[in-house]
Amino acid sequence: MRGADPAGTLLEFVENNRPEIFDDIGPRVLPQLVAAPNLTNAIRDAIWMTQDFTHSTVDLCIGDKPLIYIGTMKSNFLLALPLSPRKVFFAFNAQATGDNLTGMPVSTLARQLNFQTVSQAMKYVYAAHGGHQEFIRRHLRRPQP
Repeated sequence: MRGADPAGTLLEFVENNRPEIFDDIGPRVLPQLVAAPNLTNAIRDAIWMTQDFTHSTVDLCIGDKPLIYIGTMKSNFLLALPLSPRKVFFAFNAQATGDNLTGMPVSTLARQLNFQTVSQAMKYVYAAHGGHQEFIRRHLRRPQP
């Protein structure tokens, strides 16, 4: 049953009523995540690669939610994890995805990765220099009142 001032989402409800649930959630959830066969099999069987961004005109950012996940484990998916301002780890299950990644200009790909990184970050984004400050300010989520 909803109260007089209901939260719009489950996340809002938890943040308003039980924010401590998210404290150290990683160590509590990671063992279950690692044991989930759908997830582990999909990632184990995926194509893995790292891509170098040395020739990019854009450095990569990393946020407090660094894993970029696009698609579904049951169909086509892409996982991307920035490792440094010039290196990203990718895992994907369709060779066409890899071909698209390697065929894209690295600066364009870096901009797209940075957009995903910043827009999904909860509070923090880290960059190698101040050149991303305006971009981060524009795309970082606003705190909910």
